[in-house]
Amino acid sequence: MGKIAFNKIFGKALAYPFSRKDVLLVFFLVNLIFSFLGWYITNTMFNLSDFSLTTEKFIEFIFYVLPINIIGWIFWIFLMPMYLENSIHFYKGKRKPLFESFEASKKRFLPVLGIFIIFGLLILACFGGFLLVIYAVISGSDLTLIGLAGLWFIIGSVIGVVLMFFFFLSPVVCVFEKARSLESFKKSFQLVSKNKLSTSLFFIIIILMFFAISIIGSIPELIYGFFVGLPTPLSISDLSFMIIRTFVTSYLGLFFYASFAFYYLNLKRKI
Repeated sequence: MGKIAFNKIFGKALAYPFSRKDVLLVFFLVNLIFSFLGWYITNTMFNLSDFSLTTEKFIEFIFYVLPINIIGWIFWIFLMPMYLENSIHFYKGKRKPLFESFEASKKRFLPVLGIFIIFGLLILACFGGFLLVIYAVISGSDLTLIGLAGLWFIIGSVIGVVLMFFFFLSPVVCVFEKARSLESFKKSFQLVSKNKLSTSLFFIIIILMFFAISIIGSIPELIYGFFVGLPTPLSISDLSFMIIRTFVTSYLGLFFYASFAFYYLNLKRKI
């Protein structure tokens, strides 16, 4: 087994979004639409900074925002195969038209959706103890329930991190190997099991890069909030920062798509 070319993986992943401006534009517009809908509801229909916000009002807020988030996630999952396939052609030095890559989304949407439904159930089972801890503390439950909830959270978190580690390549495998949902989990497990060390290093690098880029991207907004104060609802400044945040989020999203895809390619070539 040869060495993994991390410099090539992350170097090309950082260049990919700007090298394919058409892909970046599509991702940005989709994110912008759902960001604007959430921002509009938050700032016009509700005032979450109002500490007198009632439980009924908060439930109504969730009733409006939750469907938008669900639809946004479905769009995100639907377009993921297109971004992944397009990034692979970029890595190989080729250029595939955007709408040809779109075919991958139509063909692989349901298996990828199945993967994320399974991911969601695993997360709920493994990390649900955290919600139970919060409920137990707020409701003033006895120490037995708090202790059991805490134990669930600790054990579940360890199991959840291990499962996510071995299964994180499932969407990439599903798209590139045209595997079914459960088969994708199996192949991801096999692939990561043979490359534990390089995969651990990949995670460390990508987490550090994520935090570094996120901190740098938030500096302008922190400066604005410190000197000017919080933006007012529907203000131009608020809208401007939302657009900037959405663009940064879109760039990071494509960067991470490409990183996982390029890492997968390196693993398949080195085995």
